[in-house]
Amino acid sequence: MVNFSKKKILITGGAGFIGKHLIQRLQQQDVRSIRVTSRNLESDSFLNNLGLDIKVGDLKDPIFCDQITEGIDVVFHLAGQKHNYFVHSAQPANILYENNLINGNILESARHSNVSCLVMASSIVVYRGGNIKTYDEDSETILSREAPHLGYAWSKRILEILSYYYRTQYHIDIRVCRLGSAYGPFDKFNSEFAQIVPSLINKIYHGDVIEIDSRSTIKNLIYVGDIADALIKTLFVNKWFNVPVNIVDPKSRITYGNLVDMLGNILNIKPIVKEIGTVGLEKYFRSKYNFYTPRVSLDEGLRATVDYYLKHVATK
Repeated sequence: MVNFSKKKILITGGAGFIGKHLIQRLQQQDVRSIRVTSRNLESDSFLNNLGLDIKVGDLKDPIFCDQITEGIDVVFHLAGQKHNYFVHSAQPANILYENNLINGNILESARHSNVSCLVMASSIVVYRGGNIKTYDEDSETILSREAPHLGYAWSKRILEILSYYYRTQYHIDIRVCRLGSAYGPFDKFNSEFAQIVPSLINKIYHGDVIEIDSRSTIKNLIYVGDIADALIKTLFVNKWFNVPVNIVDPKSRITYGNLVDMLGNILNIKPIVKEIGTVGLEKYFRSKYNFYTPRVSLDEGLRATVDYYLKHVATK
């Protein structure tokens, strides 16, 4: 993308986990016109000190979406309801409904505002379950009715379908990325919303019992900074691919047991583990479109995450 630093950027969900890292990376590349959305900024000193154009509002409101996309060149659409396994299981209707509203509003407002390019964040949860072990962009999507992430997964799959039709009908440059399981600084460590890595760090630190299905279950992780770098690099691919592209890190694939042990070693605390299953799940994610190679090793990323936790979370 020519004169990238001079583009006017909108990041929906810029106050969130991935959004904060994306803002940092953009500012490191001298991008100065960054607009972000948030539902509430009262307690977010991080964003308030970066010279951003901050818009507080509800993305379910189409008028608000029209306002935030006006005059924008590039949209990074990260916003939406995303929680952990337990919340996804308990609130599938709410998550599906709200995410579909938000995704449709952003696409429609971007169309009316003549946005040049949209980078849409999907997820690897769209891939079909079952006995499949290895997933790439050619693998089947859509999960079974019993899947715990079904409401969230369908909201991401519908985002992909909407993006495809907006691209083909309205000829908008839309680039869809299926993000892997992110971890890193700024993540949520509270039990209600925490993903696997922050949840484990919190439990190990407090001496809580960690219940896992099997130590041999495979976890596919990717450091959040690598996701932010990859999202930016999508803009420098001259002709985007005809399918959503996985942003994953095969080098950060690890068993549940080894992940717990690594975090325990970094924290210098012996984890208390209880296996509640007998068979480990083996799922491997990769990409056929190698436009970006992750740079942060699993050890480096986990140490950075633990360091953030000890400095900003554990001391509170």
